[in-house]
Amino acid sequence: DKVTVPVLWDTVHATIVNNESADIVRIFNTAFNGLAGVNPADVDQAIASIRHEFARLAEEPVDEEELADTQAYLTGILPIQLETNDGVATTLLNMEWHGLGLDYLIRYNELVNRVTVADVQRVARRYLRPDAYVLVTAGPQTE
Repeated sequence: DKVTVPVLWDTVHATIVNNESADIVRIFNTAFNGLAGVNPADVDQAIASIRHEFARLAEEPVDEEELADTQAYLTGILPIQLETNDGVATTLLNMEWHGLGLDYLIRYNELVNRVTVADVQRVARRYLRPDAYVLVTAGPQTE
């Protein structure tokens, strides 16, 4: 079985950029992804489902209960993320990279909890566009 590996070429620095690298964010100046680990036979269905969900988020307001559940998850998971060196380093990197300020962790819960249904839909319409995305799949090639 052959495995395909996505490779991103940084034309500015003439280097290969790993698909896990923060350099991808620097190059594209944005980051959002839909990930799914699926059976190779189901890749087309998974892609269609992700695209459908992105379109739905842009067209239909998210349910208030779903937003509240997500906010509870995001505020509840933060302390757990900060329990490891990797989690602390990643958080500090993101704080610096995005210019969030040294008080970001103090403000985090307030920032998450003030997101509204309208905010979710506005951001989905702007960034989850079916006419502007890059699709990368990795795994065994299917016949």
